[in-house]
Amino acid sequence: MHPEINLIRFAVIYVSVLIGTFVLSTAVLIAADIDISSGTQFLPVIAATLDAGHRYFKKYQSLPESGFAWSAAFKMTVVEIIISVPVAFAFILLATEIDFFSGFFIAIFLGALAFVFLVSFLFKRFLFMSAAKGAQKAFLKHKAKASLAG
Repeated sequence: MHPEINLIRFAVIYVSVLIGTFVLSTAVLIAADIDISSGTQFLPVIAATLDAGHRYFKKYQSLPESGFAWSAAFKMTVVEIIISVPVAFAFILLATEIDFFSGFFIAIFLGALAFVFLVSFLFKRFLFMSAAKGAQKAFLKHKAKASLAG
């Protein structure tokens, strides 16, 4: 049996947290006139990736191999791109007065996206492994506690 991650679950968690942070940021902005949106951009990635790593350990009772962790991070990044690029594109078209179709802006936009997704890819690999290690540590601690009590 080849290990796998549930990309649909990753996408659902990603979108749910994305919507939740948007609603929370908007509520805080309206209620307290404080803009917290810039600090919440990686929360969906963090939540979905930590869940994927934790669930991986629970399903396979082992840590993912390094190659699989890189592959999983890449697949999760592709899902993130599929979801977030259309959202970013729509936001730019609807919420700004920038001429999106100028060559200079497109080059800057694509360069910034490439950088953000590269950082996100590396971040996902680290978080995926960290979550699996955390789940393993909790499992071993629970197992040791159960053997002492039993």
